[in-house]
Amino acid sequence: MLPIISSSNSLFLLSFFIVAFGQPMRSGMLSALASCLGYALFWARNKSFWRAVVWFGAVQAVQLSWLMETTYMGLGILGVYGFLVVALGLQFGLLTKTLQQPLTWPRMLGAAGLWVWLEWIRLLPLTGFPWNPAGLSLAGNSFSIQFAALFGVYGLSFWVMLTNLAALKHRLSWAVLALTPYAFGLLHQTYWDTSATEHLSVALVQTGLRNEQKDYFPSNPEAFVSPLHQWERILTGLTPHDLIVLPEAALPFGSTREVYPAEMVRQVWEKCFGEQLFVPSKKVSNLFWAKQMASRFGAEVIVGMDAGDKKGKYNAAFHCPPKTDNETLRYDKRMLVPVGEYVPFSTWPFVASFVAEQFGIEQSFTPGTESKIFPGKIPLGITICSEEIYSHLVRDTRRAGAELLVNITNDGWFPGTRLPQLHCLHGQLRAAENGVGLVRACNTGVTAVIDRFGSVRTKLSVPEFTSGVLSAHVPVQSHTTLYTLCGDHLLLALSALFLFGLRKRLPEYRSVN
Repeated sequence: MLPIISSSNSLFLLSFFIVAFGQPMRSGMLSALASCLGYALFWARNKSFWRAVVWFGAVQAVQLSWLMETTYMGLGILGVYGFLVVALGLQFGLLTKTLQQPLTWPRMLGAAGLWVWLEWIRLLPLTGFPWNPAGLSLAGNSFSIQFAALFGVYGLSFWVMLTNLAALKHRLSWAVLALTPYAFGLLHQTYWDTSATEHLSVALVQTGLRNEQKDYFPSNPEAFVSPLHQWERILTGLTPHDLIVLPEAALPFGSTREVYPAEMVRQVWEKCFGEQLFVPSKKVSNLFWAKQMASRFGAEVIVGMDAGDKKGKYNAAFHCPPKTDNETLRYDKRMLVPVGEYVPFSTWPFVASFVAEQFGIEQSFTPGTESKIFPGKIPLGITICSEEIYSHLVRDTRRAGAELLVNITNDGWFPGTRLPQLHCLHGQLRAAENGVGLVRACNTGVTAVIDRFGSVRTKLSVPEFTSGVLSAHVPVQSHTTLYTLCGDHLLLALSALFLFGLRKRLPEYRSVN
């Protein structure tokens, strides 16, 4: 069906441009084109395994180029980048190899199902790599992103592949498939009234510090900003809200280490608020500051800080209620980032020590074991940084009772890249998948309010490494989705069933070969 406009090399380059740059944070138009035609243009004249490996590897080299930022991660991250480019290229080559036989509907469904499984198995090594599924190209439109409410982001990937395969053979079917996500999105938002009557007043704090300013780096001690000054920056300009959110690892020295002299704390408090503060001991901790802030503003406060106990050290989020005598709750990050938060390959000491040396890792965090709902005016579900990109993890939080998702993040490890926009896009998908709103507070990144349909309602539009506070009224309505009920299980089962379509060979194909 697809018209052949030129040579295979021309289609190779044209399709590469559309898909490689067809991510919503780059171009909404190219993103929509990639979702329905970009891959088909490649397959129209290119079904060689190795050409597919090179093509998709080049696509990933562009889309994952944020991994080439070595300022904080060092040169070792380039090895990770190269491995991912090759590995994802080989996955696409395997998919393309299945298309060397004549296309039938069973074969097209089987190929789309195979791609779902190939994307899903990326979750298995270490803590997984779910960053770049093909379905992201359907997330750039307020209507098409609603399709994620059915089968999640992997359902979007299935649809992208099936639509592109249909473009090779079935013109009418291709048009129906291409338009379906947009038609569904329109009906979905019409059914669930987009007007909101209940709101939560939030203040999302963006601290805007470089890593060497926020934490003490022995290699660059002069850059470190005094934690007393960091607290002063946070407190200045804050006003009462229902909920105040500070980002991941918002302050140095953890949650309970008493490092602030009482007299200096009183001076900062009086400077910010013009009132006295009772300090019960000679020195206090970051958690003391957070509790006093909650009491001062009559707000729930969520703040990211390191925590420790006899079992280990955690990247944690604390929930401080408005009354200081109420219990402070803690959530420990469950999905840790290899290299960034723990030393991988710990069962192989030689390999682990080599990795630790290459990346300068001195200590690993301990992963948390369960989701946590913070009670308050509404139940709050917490994710820390990259946990937001794991569909199943956020779904577990939603099923545990979350009526508003809260993500705290620091994207400052890859400065000057598109990572913050990509990270926020995953947040939008999590909101649409589960029919629940989301607020994001970042040290650096996209500090924003996202509604239950995955649309960014408002965001803090400031340059990178600039501090600020986003004050907003967040709609708190939510709705149940098929994805929340079934997760990835239903799609994976259907995809496994469709794989049987790849086993059928047409008689005329066998006779020719």
